[in-house]
Amino acid sequence: MSKLNFIISFDCQSMGLAPSLELICPHAKFIPLPQYQLNNPKVVSNVQNFTRSNDVCWIGNDLEKEYSSLLHSCKYLNIPFVSMDKFYPDLGGVLDFNLKGKYLEKYHSILLFTLFQMGVSRRDAINFFSPNFFAECGFINAEFANKEIYFNSFNSIDNELVTGLWRDLCRNSKTFHTSTHPSPIGFKLIAECYARIINLNVVHAENLDVDDSLGYLRWARYPGLELLTGTKGSFTWKMKNGLIFRNISEFIDYYYDDIYGKVSDDVIQSTKIGNSLGFNSTTMRTYVAPLL
Repeated sequence: MSKLNFIISFDCQSMGLAPSLELICPHAKFIPLPQYQLNNPKVVSNVQNFTRSNDVCWIGNDLEKEYSSLLHSCKYLNIPFVSMDKFYPDLGGVLDFNLKGKYLEKYHSILLFTLFQMGVSRRDAINFFSPNFFAECGFINAEFANKEIYFNSFNSIDNELVTGLWRDLCRNSKTFHTSTHPSPIGFKLIAECYARIINLNVVHAENLDVDDSLGYLRWARYPGLELLTGTKGSFTWKMKNGLIFRNISEFIDYYYDDIYGKVSDDVIQSTKIGNSLGFNSTTMRTYVAPLL
């Protein structure tokens, strides 16, 4: 009997979800296909040929309309993308992709970028990374926003499964390396939930872990936000380029010198950094300004 074929498209999580699903659902074949790969005409052609010659179910999160023609030969199931932003409320990205310049790092501290944008010295910047300021700017309330977004996105799916996944992800502080990058533990939990949503038989695989394909990047869990993270805070970062920072001063120096210092001031001033929780560099200025 031939295996069921599933294409898995959840952006950066695709490469971890596919092998995680295959471990707990060995009767099926799971093929990772991050959406950005569809920009390659050769990939599109291969997908068309595969879906036409095989029984395929494509699982993803809001596939772009321009690729809807690829779904004519297969079934498509839309399942929400899972993120745990509450662990990393200060983690953000560039919200405007039409800038005249690019940053060498994809991920940013919303607070640190705002401080640099406002001309705050690195010595004074350190003082803002404190429990008092995290409470003042609203970071401490991140769980409420994250939880609302999560449950709204799953509003038409089995509530017991969705509630169980949220509880399990929150209970274990090692489920996510960043807001959108699960660890092997996180991938296993998400994969089990997805498999049950699409009514696949799940086998017990407690001692089987996938490679930590996204472990190259780990964002700090800030001291002062232990109520959100459920673990002792530490200003420790592991960057994609292999650099490791073990204190806030090293992190600030890196971004001030090698990231923001390499970009022209007009680009800095026209940039907006933010995340899905609603934290961004524009509103952050209102909390920083009174303390300068």
